[in-house]
Amino acid sequence: MWKSRQAPTKQAKRFVVLPTGEVLDVRTTVQWQQSPGASGPMVSPCDNGNPCAFLEAEIYCAALGNGFRLPKVEELFSLVDFSVSIQAEALNDGGFFKNVQPAVYWSSARYARLDFFRWVVDFGSGGNVLVEAQGMGGGGFTPRFVSRSLRDGALLTFSASFLSQFL
Repeated sequence: MWKSRQAPTKQAKRFVVLPTGEVLDVRTTVQWQQSPGASGPMVSPCDNGNPCAFLEAEIYCAALGNGFRLPKVEELFSLVDFSVSIQAEALNDGGFFKNVQPAVYWSSARYARLDFFRWVVDFGSGGNVLVEAQGMGGGGFTPRFVSRSLRDGALLTFSASFLSQFL
């Protein structure tokens, strides 16, 4: 089946690839890592979009420097487009993000009642779910999911006329 590689209209108005290689979300003003492993020279189990444990993902994002961190669940979920069935394909096809996998992604969001549970978002289906992040609740299993870093957009200032062309 043939697929257009042009950016869908929604994405074309929402995302901008910055000269530094990050993807600016003009709606939320956060700057996403365009491709895992592309923003730093460090070696990590999370490099190149490899699944890793929650604590490894937190360390990986922070070690990228310049304010990078794991996204909140709301920030990850803001990338979900319910008009498509596989989220990763839609994000990759837009031309802004690279190496988005149809996999589960870590968020920094903790469950209010149990500190060792985290919210994650599935970029295959677009759903979100609560998982035990550190194997502390029994059985000792530590799940390994993918991570994508972001940083707050306060580092850049754009004029209203520049931003209006994307809104």
